[in-house]
Amino acid sequence: MKIVRWMLFLCVAGTTTLSAHVGLSYPKAGLTFNGGEVVTIQWYVEIDHGDCVWDIALSTDGGVTWQGVVSALPKSVLKYNWMVPNTMTSRAEIRVTQNNTLGADYDATSGNFTINSTTSVQSSKLQALNFELYPAYPDPFNPSTTISYAVPFSGYVTLKVYDLIGRQVAVLVQKDLLPGRYKVNFNASNLASGMYIDVLEIEKLKAMQKLLLVQ
Repeated sequence: MKIVRWMLFLCVAGTTTLSAHVGLSYPKAGLTFNGGEVVTIQWYVEIDHGDCVWDIALSTDGGVTWQGVVSALPKSVLKYNWMVPNTMTSRAEIRVTQNNTLGADYDATSGNFTINSTTSVQSSKLQALNFELYPAYPDPFNPSTTISYAVPFSGYVTLKVYDLIGRQVAVLVQKDLLPGRYKVNFNASNLASGMYIDVLEIEKLKAMQKLLLVQ
């Protein structure tokens, strides 16, 4: 009887340990986002199964149906900048799937969070502008991504892209701008896969962020 109980304990313990092959750090249940907002989905590996890719999906009905957000992200990528759709729901969920080359696939879900449509948050447009470089969408990207930014006063604005050794690879903006929010497309079809840095400047203000190109 003691042997049977011990074996049963091992089976239950083993099942508990193996249940979480991938974990989702963000977003979490109970949060609220606005349509058009860029959110960084972040996840981690609990159990490594060798070669795999990542698939991300969105549900707006509590997990009944799913639609793809992005697929076949490389194994080394553990975050993704996602633009929240302009869909009103209190039952949104994100699912990250570990799509393994060999063996079963595993996934993690966020639990329900809320998405407000932009028509319900019009007052946000009245807020004072800050100097801001928003997360690129998508990121990682192939071969192009959209970079959004805000400038709080009129001035000469530059937005340039550099590789990791400091070489300038693209000039996206180089002109006088009025206060406002702007966006520009960065097409990297002529560049090699890897990490790049975009730098936004106006007068003495500077902001930068990393971009991951996956060809």
